[in-house]
Amino acid sequence: MKKMKKFLALMLALMLVLSLCACGQSGQDENPTDPTDGNTDTTDGTEKDPTQESTEATIPEGMAQYKVKVVDEEGNPVVGVMIQVCTEETCLIPVKTDDAGVATFPPAVEGEYHANFLPGIPEGYEADADVFYFADGETELTIQLKAVSATEEN
Repeated sequence: MKKMKKFLALMLALMLVLSLCACGQSGQDENPTDPTDGNTDTTDGTEKDPTQESTEATIPEGMAQYKVKVVDEEGNPVVGVMIQVCTEETCLIPVKTDDAGVATFPPAVEGEYHANFLPGIPEGYEADADVFYFADGETELTIQLKAVSATEEN
């Protein structure tokens, strides 16, 4: 009976340690670019963008963060369109463009990626292609759409 109690106490302690470790890791992953970390000042007194520097530092070697910017012919962002980024073998989870017209994908294995719209070119726009390719070695792509008037669509 004593051995059973010791065993149960040991198992409870182990479960507690594992749960604390898991909680600590998820807390770190939730907001790796927390601007309250005190790293917003540079030596010259100007503020730096903590999200950009932290993101670059956290991307593992052999991985890259792909971004697709969608603009109209005047350079205005096209907001809320679904973009998918793929290689020949696999696709990343689709992402909607934000207020700046940018779809930022989680870090992925470096490779030859292309982008396309889901379910297709947004209504009211047309494009030169259905699939858009990143330049060799590039992780950012800008897609320019042409606005189409209602009479041109018919």
